[in-house]
Amino acid sequence: MKSRMRRRGGMCMSAESLRVGLVGCGEHGAGTLLPTLASLGRTPVAVCDLDREKAHTAAELFRIPAAYDSTSAMFRAEDLDAVVLAGPPSMHVEALSLAADHRVHTFVEKPPAVSLHQVEWLAERFRDAGLVSMVGHNLRHSDAWIGLQALLMRPEFGSVISMSLSYTASGPRGGRWGLGTLDALLLTHAIHALDLVSTCFEKLSLTHAVFHQLCDGSAVLSLTLSAPGDRSAHVIVATGSPRFELNACLVTDAGRVIRVESARTLRYSADAGTRTGHPEGLRLEEQWIPRTLDGGFRAAGYERELHAFLSAAAGVREIGPSLDDELTVYRLFDGIRDFVDPQAGVAHINGGPRANRSPLGSSLRKPGDRNHVVQPVSGGPQ
Repeated sequence: MKSRMRRRGGMCMSAESLRVGLVGCGEHGAGTLLPTLASLGRTPVAVCDLDREKAHTAAELFRIPAAYDSTSAMFRAEDLDAVVLAGPPSMHVEALSLAADHRVHTFVEKPPAVSLHQVEWLAERFRDAGLVSMVGHNLRHSDAWIGLQALLMRPEFGSVISMSLSYTASGPRGGRWGLGTLDALLLTHAIHALDLVSTCFEKLSLTHAVFHQLCDGSAVLSLTLSAPGDRSAHVIVATGSPRFELNACLVTDAGRVIRVESARTLRYSADAGTRTGHPEGLRLEEQWIPRTLDGGFRAAGYERELHAFLSAAAGVREIGPSLDDELTVYRLFDGIRDFVDPQAGVAHINGGPRANRSPLGSSLRKPGDRNHVVQPVSGGPQ
């Protein structure tokens, strides 16, 4: 407790001296986050999972001193400076609340919660306590997206005026976490896509949304977003793809085109005339491709985001997205639910209930005067 008081009093600790815990020893926690922390030279002082065997297995594998099957017990017993959370959204909400109670900086994997109301409540608690919060959007910390942001910082590239982004994955098909298909798609995949768009635009608002649920349980969400200054983005999020794919195309007010392909390759237009003296100022394309040895946790952004979180928790710097930043995405979720009225013809798979209930169990808000559209798919469950 004493070390945290010193840091909040204005003195910085080293990230290496932080006492870090991890909650959630499932596939992502034990298979990605613990190895990433190990690659950064960081060993948590404790891990926790409701499945006692998973917690003890992770502790033994990564030589972690303590293992718990109760999050509250871990917070009471360990003098933690920071905690990493990786589990379902219901666990995240409970663990974030405990972290705020115990004044512990927190990194939480997406989705941090199921509703805007929950994120607002948690963000306020962390803000009032002066705590660092960070939501795990690894793709904004990936090598390709960092390279894209670096290009946009160059004056000659101007500002983004139009953007298209497609985000496809194999699953989930149907619902997840006790939620309907739409909410599962929003909280699993659209949350990443909209976070990436938010790094290129300010004050995003939803213009149009179309949701398709297919007969095999996969789903497609098509969105049109706008930002001040007649700027726009078009987003497609879909499941049922053979593999994960992220592709984006951005056009700037300086006439530059930037493409992200398969979340790894970065292609962009460049003025040849400024280098060659060609009188017609020919436009060439340059590209960035990761080195053969680049990959894994580093290229996907996991190392960069956890390093940034630990640095922020030590008082060295602040970096997003925080719970406050995440409000932008969750407000868009509410807008999407307004447009996509499940009662108009999109049913759950396997003969389930037609109404895709809200994450908190209350009925969804009624669509407004905007042109909300739901497209039932021929051959799908009716």
